[in-house]
Amino acid sequence: MAKAKPSRTKALPKVDVRVDPKLKALFDQHMAILREAQGEGAVAFDRLWESVDAIVNHEPPLYVVGGYASADAFFAGVLKETSRTAQRNIRVARFATPEDERKYGIATLDAVLGYLQTKAGAPLSGHHPIHFAHVRIPVDGHARALDAITVKQIQAATARLTGGAHQKPKSDVARAVGAALAAEKPLVDVEIHEHAGFLSFARVPAAALQHFGNAVIRGAGRARTK
Repeated sequence: MAKAKPSRTKALPKVDVRVDPKLKALFDQHMAILREAQGEGAVAFDRLWESVDAIVNHEPPLYVVGGYASADAFFAGVLKETSRTAQRNIRVARFATPEDERKYGIATLDAVLGYLQTKAGAPLSGHHPIHFAHVRIPVDGHARALDAITVKQIQAATARLTGGAHQKPKSDVARAVGAALAAEKPLVDVEIHEHAGFLSFARVPAAALQHFGNAVIRGAGRARTK
């Protein structure tokens, strides 16, 4: 019986994958918080999604260190969530406090953030908590607090912003001013327009001029600190 000839197939060379130890340590730190929060359930919503935020929005993304090729792969593999749900939860955790989440619910907060984003004309930026208790949404001609309206009413108010001639501001200062105006009860119907470097406003209540001026100054100040 002839002896089997030794295989001539060459062994594949090993690939030396270098991982930055600092990034690996940071990834492990956030993952430990994430896993602990997962075990605590809904009460740890804020901590869970702030950790996810820190992993996927780090530069470079930390999920790569964990062996995930994309944020979507990380969401599916670790959190068992779709990208849409995960991004929604990240946004709520970024701008709301645990008290807000318990008081209003995730769906309401997400709808309100969508309204404020649409009014500002661009995605909300930064990590500053929004004072949701001060936010008022126009419903049937009245500015209503969040605990007095439904998600559908908030979505309808958002749709009205995109249905007419409402011009979306594009500069950082216009977006910041728009968000500051939207957060003030007497100013929820104020329209902000931007053209050729100038801002103009419509539907400013005469009785709320002081609130209007303070909101404009506050919004402009936030834009300068970004």
